[in-house]
Amino acid sequence: MAENTTIADNAGEFEDWIEIYNADNKSVFLGDKYLTDKALSPDKWKMPDISLSPGQFLLIWADEDQEQGNNHSNFKLSKSGEFIGIFDSKANNFAAIDSFSFGLTETNKSYGRYPDGIGPIVPLNMATPGKSNVLTSTNDNIFHLLKIYPLPASEFIFIEGLEEGDKIKLSNILGLSVYEGNNFSENIEKIQINHLDKGMYFLSIERNKNIISRPVVLF
Repeated sequence: MAENTTIADNAGEFEDWIEIYNADNKSVFLGDKYLTDKALSPDKWKMPDISLSPGQFLLIWADEDQEQGNNHSNFKLSKSGEFIGIFDSKANNFAAIDSFSFGLTETNKSYGRYPDGIGPIVPLNMATPGKSNVLTSTNDNIFHLLKIYPLPASEFIFIEGLEEGDKIKLSNILGLSVYEGNNFSENIEKIQINHLDKGMYFLSIERNKNIISRPVVLF
């Protein structure tokens, strides 16, 4: 998203953002790889020293505000269009892993691969940071009784409509887990969050191998 006025970062600012998705079946270490907006400068911004698990998303703020966290890059995006590329390590001669160029974009319009990680870059009907670009009704039917509140949240998050065997995971913007729970005997869970840093998190709930993910802003 090259011009964003709806999704706030951990500083409460509305910045350009890029989301990376691991479509592989094994974890990928990002710390020796690079993200850039210049094809001739493949090593412009070194990615965080974290591993991205299979099916996991990582949101990077393209805002030139690196002091706000290690998921803030040293470049911005242009609404009028430009290049974005992921490049491998110096040891691998900065080989191109993925890249694309885009033209004039709309405010608050996101563009991404459809399906996730393998399809062409297309305009998306809805921005879905932290979850799949493919929106289906299947998960909605499975989780139709689920309620997550309050949103945004500051002290606690309540989840109603849980079933025995459900698995909950709350992850920060870097994909690191800050809370996990499973095997609920009651249908409601109360998660204390007032010890966590303010900003965006992602709450995922797994039920019988079906997963939903929701962005959660803590303030």
